[in-house]
Amino acid sequence: MKRSNKGLIKALAIVLALITLILGATFAWFVRTESVVNRFETGSPSVSIVEVFIPPKDWQPGKEINKDVGAINTGNAPALVRISLEELLSKLATGKAVYTATDPISDTNKNGVIPVTFDNTGYGSAWKDLDSADGTAAFSNAAAVLAGLPTGVKVYFNKQTSGGQTSYSFVAWCPVSGLTGDDYVEFNGKLQAVDATFNVTRGTTSDSLAITNIAFGTYVKNADVNKDWAVETPANTIFTTQGDHLTALALSDPGIEGAAQIQLIFTNKVKLSLTGIMDDEWFYNAADGYFYYMGKLEGGNATSYLLDAVKLLDDADISYKNMKFDLTVKMDAIQTTAAALTSEWNLSGALLTKMTTYCGD
Repeated sequence: MKRSNKGLIKALAIVLALITLILGATFAWFVRTESVVNRFETGSPSVSIVEVFIPPKDWQPGKEINKDVGAINTGNAPALVRISLEELLSKLATGKAVYTATDPISDTNKNGVIPVTFDNTGYGSAWKDLDSADGTAAFSNAAAVLAGLPTGVKVYFNKQTSGGQTSYSFVAWCPVSGLTGDDYVEFNGKLQAVDATFNVTRGTTSDSLAITNIAFGTYVKNADVNKDWAVETPANTIFTTQGDHLTALALSDPGIEGAAQIQLIFTNKVKLSLTGIMDDEWFYNAADGYFYYMGKLEGGNATSYLLDAVKLLDDADISYKNMKFDLTVKMDAIQTTAAALTSEWNLSGALLTKMTTYCGD
C-alpha cells in the first residue's frame, strides 16, 4: 500500500491486516477440503483482525457456519478502522463425472479437472485381486491382461456361480499420488475411479479376460472466480434485509452459474446509511467497497463484529462438490487525524465529516 510522506502521517503507517477464511464445502457424499486461516499482525497502533470461527467438517446445503469478524487494538495509540472483503470461488462446472481421460490424473494433466474419487471399502472378501493367485486361477491370460493395464490400475472381480451358470462382476480404480498444489494435495492417497469394458470368454478349464476402453474419471472445474470489494465496489443493492440484519450473496455478479449459492450474513451493526448511525456500528461505503467503523478504536478495545456467519444455501447443487470458497478480510487502520482521512483513505463529503468527529485527542 502507498504510504504518505507528509508531516505526522509519515511517522504513522497505515496498518494492513489480512485474514483468509477458506471453507471447504461438502455434502454428505463430498470430499472434505481442509480449512486454513492466515493472519498477519502489525505494529503500533497494534490493530489486528479478531475472529470466532470453527472450521466446518461437513458443510452441507442449508447449513450456517458461525464466522464472527471484527478488529482489536492491542497497542496504546488510538486508530480509525475500515474493513473490505475479497472472495474467491473454485467449483465444478457441473456435478457430472466425465470418463474421457486415458491416463490417471497427475501434475502434468490435472489442469482444469479434479479426480473422481472411488471408495473401495464396500468390496469385501468375495472380491479378488486380478493380480493374485485367484486371478491366475480364474483367467488363463491374467498375466497378459495385467501387463496391458495403465500403470497403477487395480482390477478386482467377483465370480459367482448359480444353477451351473458362472458370472463375473468387475471394478477398477487407480491410486492417486504425487499431486502438488493447494487444490490437489488432498487427493493424494485416495483412489481415482476407473471405467472400462470387461469381456469374458468362457473356456473348458479356465476363462480368458479382455479389458478395453479404459478411462479415468474426472470432474471439470470452472475457472476460479474472484471478487475484490475494494476494486469492484459493490453497490448497496447487493444487500438484502433479513430481520434486523443484512445479508449478501457471495460473488453477487457471478461469473459462473450458481456462484451465488453462498450467503454472507452480517451483524445488525452494519448500516447502509449515515443517517442515524451510532457509535460502534459499521457503515458500508459503496463508493470504495469498505466498511467503516464508527468510532475511535482506543488501545485495549475491540470493535463490534462486522460479519456473523456464512451459509451454503439450500439450492446449492452437486457442482459444489469439492468447492473451495476463500473469504479474505482486509483491514486498514490509520491514526486519528483528519489529514490521514483525505490523504490515505481519500474520503470526502458526509463520510469525511462523520469520520472527522472521531479524530483528535
